[in-house]
Amino acid sequence: SLYVHAASRMYAMGGSTSSANILLRGSQDMEIYGAVTAGGYNSTSGLVWTANDATVTLRAGQQVLVDTAITATGPVRVQTDLAPGSDDNGFGVIVGTAGGLNALGRTSGVAGSTVLIDAVGGISVMGQVTSGGAVVSQQVGGRAVEVVQWVDKESTLTLRSDAQVYLGGMAMARDGTLAERGGTFRASQLIRIDSGVSVNGTGVKLPGTGRMVTSQEDGRIEINVLGNAEIYGLVVAGGEITDHRDSLGAFLGSTASYFDGDSVISILAQGQVNLGKGLVAGKLID
Repeated sequence: SLYVHAASRMYAMGGSTSSANILLRGSQDMEIYGAVTAGGYNSTSGLVWTANDATVTLRAGQQVLVDTAITATGPVRVQTDLAPGSDDNGFGVIVGTAGGLNALGRTSGVAGSTVLIDAVGGISVMGQVTSGGAVVSQQVGGRAVEVVQWVDKESTLTLRSDAQVYLGGMAMARDGTLAERGGTFRASQLIRIDSGVSVNGTGVKLPGTGRMVTSQEDGRIEINVLGNAEIYGLVVAGGEITDHRDSLGAFLGSTASYFDGDSVISILAQGQVNLGKGLVAGKLID
C-alpha cells in the first residue's frame, strides 16, 4: 500500500507556528527504505534539530517493514491493526539489519521520549532501537567508538505483540546463506516487552548477538511472556554497552560497563526461561 524508496528522504522541520510530525499510513503493507526524520533536517555537517516533541508514526493494516533510519525528537510509533497477510510470514512488524528506530528524548516536558512497536502478529527486529538519546560515533585511539548521548530524562521502549517478539531475525550473510542476527535495544529508563507465543512455544527470543540495555542507574527491563523466553544475548539494567569499530567501520566487539544503582530485571514467563550470556542489574533480578 505504501512504499518509500531508498533514495528518498522525508523531513518535517516544524517552526514557531507549525508542528513537525510525520504520519504514514497504509491499508495493507508498508515498506520504508528511505530515511524519515521528524524535528530536523540533514545538512552538510549532519542532522540539524529544529523542533522538540516531533513524532513519527508508521501504521499499516497488515505489515510494516523498516530498513532505514526512522528518527524523531519525540516519540516513534510503529503499529499494525490487522493480522499479517498470507505473504507476510506471520510478522506484523519487521525492522531489517539497516533499520533503526530513534527517539532522541528532545522533549519540552520533564518526561523523555517513547518508542512503541505494537503489532498484531509477530515482531522481528534485527537493527537497533534507541529511546532517550542519539547514537553517535567518536574517535578514540584511532578507532571508532559508537556511544549514545543520553538526555537526562526518563525514556521508554515498549514492544507488544500477540505472537512472538523476536529480538533479532534471519538475515542474508555475505556468502548468500541465512544467518541469525540479534538486535540492539536501548532506553534510558525502561524497556518493556509483552509477547504472545509462537507455534514452537517461544514467546520472546533474543539471539546471542543481541543486546538490551537501560542506561539510568535505576533503569528497568521487564519481559512478560506467554510461552518460553530464550534470552541468549546480553541484558544490562543500569549500565552501558559500547561498540568498537576499526578505521574502515568493521565491527570489532563490544564492552559493557555497569553502574551501582537500584536497577531491576524482571522476567515473567508461563513456560521456561533459558539464558545465555547473562543478566546484570544493580538491585534485583527476578
